[in-house]
Amino acid sequence: IIIGGEDVDFVPDIFDEKLANKKYDILENRLKNMFKNIKDIEVDYKYCGTFASTLDNLGFIGEDTKHNNLWYNLGYGANGILFAILGGMMLSKLYHGEKDKDMRLFKVDRFDN
Repeated sequence: IIIGGEDVDFVPDIFDEKLANKKYDILENRLKNMFKNIKDIEVDYKYCGTFASTLDNLGFIGEDTKHNNLWYNLGYGANGILFAILGGMMLSKLYHGEKDKDMRLFKVDRFDN
């Protein structure tokens, strides 16, 4: 079982171990409350990380502007799974020589002005 959440605003170069442990405890208790009939739930691994986001909260999907054989499918924030699915569909079309009209929304170079 993977559980996550309890996000907090991130400040660069700061790691608050006490806050992280508090959030881990909240998540573990939430998990145990969801599965009350399982008495021996143990946590094997705890991890905290950061979310990155673009100015428009959309990922980058498509061809590199300088390298023909380099394609990107980079999803950001809490929508990474959504972008992975969309990107997989769009890049599959690209591989077969088609271009998805919606790929323009995710252009890799859209902030290069």
